[in-house]
Amino acid sequence: ARGGLARGAVGAHGFNRELHAPRGYRAQPEGTATLGMGQDGGLTPTTVFGQRAGHRVTILGAVSSEHDGVRQHVRGLVRPWIQERCPWALDRKEQCRIFYDPSMNKDGEGDTESNALLVMQRELPGTYLPGLVPWLPRVQPLLSLLALHDGLRIDASARGLVRALEGGWHYPTGMDGKVKREDPVKNHPHSDYGDALLYLIGGMSPAKPPRDTSRGPSKVGFSPYTYDRPKVERNPSKMDFRVFR
Repeated sequence: ARGGLARGAVGAHGFNRELHAPRGYRAQPEGTATLGMGQDGGLTPTTVFGQRAGHRVTILGAVSSEHDGVRQHVRGLVRPWIQERCPWALDRKEQCRIFYDPSMNKDGEGDTESNALLVMQRELPGTYLPGLVPWLPRVQPLLSLLALHDGLRIDASARGLVRALEGGWHYPTGMDGKVKREDPVKNHPHSDYGDALLYLIGGMSPAKPPRDTSRGPSKVGFSPYTYDRPKVERNPSKMDFRVFR
């Protein structure tokens, strides 16, 4: 059900409400820093706003529209949010970077108005960059960020995003409790918040391209199929963290 939390494997493995989204926390936007936006498309367009300072990513807010078009989403939620919290991003195109769902860049037959990306670009000037499509390279930057003590902070206003990270955004499991596939369930709006967050973090802090796995086993640090197995503790000083390089 909409708003319900899952009992299975959460999509944001390592998320801690008290650490990453403390109650009452209010993030202060940095006027000289670029405003990043992660944009998910579809019938539930969702936007996550954030800024990066050093190794930390601060989530300033998140908004989602149910069964609405991108134009209505931008006019009704996105631009008003920016006007209130980060007005300089509307005046300086280079200060607004939008990392979008690649599926938004798709034309309908004979109708350019059906291309959600072109519609959004007309409604909101900025620098637009497509997000990654393959799941594991897309989720790894978030998991690496959550592994740091102070790598991620989320403003208290982003309640929908927090609910998604607490379990609404989750992997499908069978009757035996085991994960059935590597990517999470498409359950709106939780999966939309999760995807928008991944586009934002991956865009602001792109991970090193995956290695050629044909020469050996994958070195991805997390797999939903083994998330509940005992892990060998690693020396924090030797953590292999490439997200912000």
